[in-house]
Amino acid sequence: MEEPEQIRDAIRILWDKKKPIFTWALLVGICAALLSLTLKNYYKATTVFYAASPDLAKPELIFGNSLSDPEFYGSGEDLDRLLTLCHSNEIKDHLISTFDLYRHYKMDSTRPFAHHKIRKKLDKRMEVVKTKYDAIELSIEDQDKALAASMSNEARESVNRAAVKLITDRLSAVSVTYRASIQEKQALLHALNDSLYRLRKIYPIYNIEAQTESMSAIAAQVSSDLAGEQARYEVLKKSNAPRDTLMYLAARIKGLETQWRNITRSNAGVASFSLENFNEGVSRIQSLDLNIERLNAQLNEDRIRYQHAVNTAGAAAPALITVSQAEIPIYKSRPTRSLLVIAAALFSALSLSLYYILKSFWK
Repeated sequence: MEEPEQIRDAIRILWDKKKPIFTWALLVGICAALLSLTLKNYYKATTVFYAASPDLAKPELIFGNSLSDPEFYGSGEDLDRLLTLCHSNEIKDHLISTFDLYRHYKMDSTRPFAHHKIRKKLDKRMEVVKTKYDAIELSIEDQDKALAASMSNEARESVNRAAVKLITDRLSAVSVTYRASIQEKQALLHALNDSLYRLRKIYPIYNIEAQTESMSAIAAQVSSDLAGEQARYEVLKKSNAPRDTLMYLAARIKGLETQWRNITRSNAGVASFSLENFNEGVSRIQSLDLNIERLNAQLNEDRIRYQHAVNTAGAAAPALITVSQAEIPIYKSRPTRSLLVIAAALFSALSLSLYYILKSFWK
């Protein structure tokens, strides 16, 4: 029964002192209201944007060298990358220099740790949150409505430029790799062409397919003519043909034999077009031709990829998709003066009530 009695005593004490408690709370509330009028209004400007997909900056997807279709909106990793950039000192330093925040916040830039302090001050007025719809809300508070909107929009664009720079730097590194590969292949191609030039001085082979066909036809024709003339000579010789005729046939046979030797055998130190010379050099010429053709194809492909990388880096595809730009706010974000007055009045009333209760129990 002791505890209920203590509660009743406390209620009785508060009821008896209701007038001074109410008067004190009213006075404190009036003072808080007057003091709250001295507080300056702050306005919050907010811009909303989504992360764009890195597919928009991939040359193989842009120029149709991939079977998959590019995505337009980024994934969670892309969103986290933008959130990291939003909180980076690079963005804060850009805002500080662009809007001359040392002067705006009335801070001395020459004092020790001034740069660290102004970063902290800007960080308190800058809010970056991820919404439930996987968008990013970037808000900046300031006493100047227009400045708050301008800073929010500039912060978003600065984040976009920083994200684009990450991508273009990667593309630039890729293009440097392609350029080095192109230069290396060009040097190798020059060396192969020189080797082919020197080899063709020894083996005059320029079109393997056409020369194979022509050599076969010529060899077959000469062989047939030689065999025919030899048979004709033997028949006429046995039939006691005129001497002039036999001499003509013997000369023709000798000419065909010389032609056959020239076709089938090569002369030492002379780049002659013969079957022996052709068979000796055809594999070497063909191997060089294939290597040069394959290297030219690779070189052309590298040139295309290099140009695609350069063009993509120059295009600078956006890294974010803006949903809404920051507009000049109409209503203040803080302070909420009514809440401050109510909180001060309640706190003073509770404090005085506690004082009267403790004072009674002390007696």
